[in-house]
Amino acid sequence: MSSPRRRRRIVHVVLSLTTISDFKYRITQPDVCFIELQKPPGHAVPLYPRIVQPLRDFKADAVLSCNLAALEITPLAWQARVPLRIHTEHGWDAHDPAGQNLRYQRLRKLPKPFVSHYLAVSKDLDECLAHAIGVPGTPDVVEDSVTGLLVPSGGTNAMAQALWSLYTDAARGCSFAQSARRRALKNFGMDAMVHSCERLFFGQQRGESDRSVPGCSG
Repeated sequence: MSSPRRRRRIVHVVLSLTTISDFKYRITQPDVCFIELQKPPGHAVPLYPRIVQPLRDFKADAVLSCNLAALEITPLAWQARVPLRIHTEHGWDAHDPAGQNLRYQRLRKLPKPFVSHYLAVSKDLDECLAHAIGVPGTPDVVEDSVTGLLVPSGGTNAMAQALWSLYTDAARGCSFAQSARRRALKNFGMDAMVHSCERLFFGQQRGESDRSVPGCSG
């Protein structure tokens, strides 16, 4: 994707199985291409050739899929020989608000061999990926007793005790908030995440390790 002397210009392609919302008009960069496949209700198998071909034509270096509905893209990206295949989870499915649907968990497991890396934007989603399909957890935004208090998932009593301790010690709560803001800006702010993604993309091209990339697992 890059060379020692000259870095190749990156072209971004937004590929939608259905249609792309009006949000695309807010993207003003000239190097962004939009492709809408107008998929009718149901599975996307008939569209698979129309998905693989653009990936080959563009000689894509990376594919980023979002949420369960787009996870089936990753095997197609593998078939098109895309070296970097990232899947993100940024929201629960409407039919599985708690992330406990066994059928959906099985669907997440099927393409796992084809996914290079997983990204989750919340601790709940991160834990779901870890427990359902065995994806390593991403770095914690909350550092226990430094930026906040961590309690076991489902531990209502522990949660109540943690909330009460903060209610009775306002200074400690303010200290957590200040530390959390500093940590968030340093490690999870827009600049940090953009640089992290750049290191992930270009490092993958050079065969480097991605262990130092925040928010990356798998």
